[in-house]
This record gives sequence, structure tokens and C-alpha cells, in this order.
Amino acid sequence: MRMRFIIFSIFFCMLFSGCGVIDYYFLKPKPQTPLELLEAGQDALNEKNFDRAIEYFQKLKDKYPFSPYTVRAELLLADSYFYAKKYEEAETAYKEFESLHPGHKNIDYVIFQIGMCNFYQKPSIDLPQLCIHEAISYFTKLIEAYPRSKYVPKAKKLLRRCRYILAKHEIYVANFYFRTKRYKGAWKRYLYIQQNFPEFKDIVEYSKYMARIAYIKYDLKSSEEKREKEYGGLWTKIKRWL
Repeated sequence: MRMRFIIFSIFFCMLFSGCGVIDYYFLKPKPQTPLELLEAGQDALNEKNFDRAIEYFQKLKDKYPFSPYTVRAELLLADSYFYAKKYEEAETAYKEFESLHPGHKNIDYVIFQIGMCNFYQKPSIDLPQLCIHEAISYFTKLIEAYPRSKYVPKAKKLLRRCRYILAKHEIYVANFYFRTKRYKGAWKRYLYIQQNFPEFKDIVEYSKYMARIAYIKYDLKSSEEKREKEYGGLWTKIKRWL
């Protein structure tokens, strides 16, 4: 009985020890080789476990920079950030890929994705639209450099949406000038909209209407200021004479 107890105790300790038998015989070992890390990252990405996928692809990239699997991991790392809606990190990763591998077969996809990252980072309409300008730059680059790319049709649609966002932003700014009685600035902004966004008829028509009103108010305000200046100067001369 004593011997059985000793044997059972040893087995029990081995069974539940943190490093031991269960991990060795039953649990899948952690991926270590470049191929194992790539496959583990792809599995995590397919399961939408984006943080785990990022971990595996980043480890492969850092630990095996010259592996034949590293380029694939770099692109999947950017994709993982993108699907996790970490658009700033995704943009950085895609741009790094574009810089390191400008002749890669999927470079048209990378350029499209950089545009998408900027599109999804667009701010509210009252703020400067820097991301939208950059999105336009990359969508235009794709269309011009890779006209036969399968991403071009979607890029063209997004390009139009980006320009519409810019037009709405310009309307917001012009209306702000109008509300604050800076009629000259508003008038010029409405004219700018008509000249630069002719494809949006609703916005052009609105700008034409508001431009006329802004100009009339600007002209009236200028005339009033001129009269006040003239009469004010005359009254000053009279006071001095008196």
C-alpha cells in the first residue's frame, strides 16, 4: 500500500505540474519556425483573432527578417491591423511594405489599402480633411499606375465619395463664413466650390444661390462701411472746426 501511495503521488505531481506531462503529450507546441508562425498567424486571422495574428506575424517579421515567408507575413500583418480597425497602424504597415517591395505582385492591392486606411480615418466634416486628401492621392495613383487592376472600379467609386466629402467640407466652411458675416470670404468660397466640384450638381446649384446672396450682402456691407467712413470723417472735421 505504501508503494502504491508513493507511485500515485509521483504521478499526481507530474500530472498537474505546470511544466510537464500534459503540455508535452497533449497540448500543441507553440509555433517557432517561420512556417509555423506564418501558418499560426493565418489560422488566427481566419478565426478573426486579429490580436493573436498580429503577434505571430510580428514575431516572424522580427525574428526571421530574411525568411522566404517574411514578405507574406509583412502583408498579412498589415491586413490584420486593417481588419482589427487599427487603421493608423495598418497604414504604417502598408506604406512600409510599399517602400520595401515596390515591385511586388500585390502592390496595387497595397496602394488601394493605403487609400482605404485614410478613407476610414476621415474626421468630422468641420475639421481639415487631410486623410481624405491622402486617400484621393492613393486612389488616383492606383487608377493611373495600374489601370487594369481589379481594385480600380472600387477605387473610382471611393474617389468620387472622397471628392463629395471635400465638397461638403467646403460648403461647411463657406456657410460658417456666411453665418459670421464674413461675406467676402463666403462668396469666394462658394465660387471655389463651383469651379472645383462641377460633378456634383446639387452642391453647385446651392453654391450659386448662396454666392449671389453673399455677394449682395458683401456689397451692401462694403457700401455701408464706406458711407460710415465718409460721414465719420466729415463729422470729425466739423468738430475740429467748431
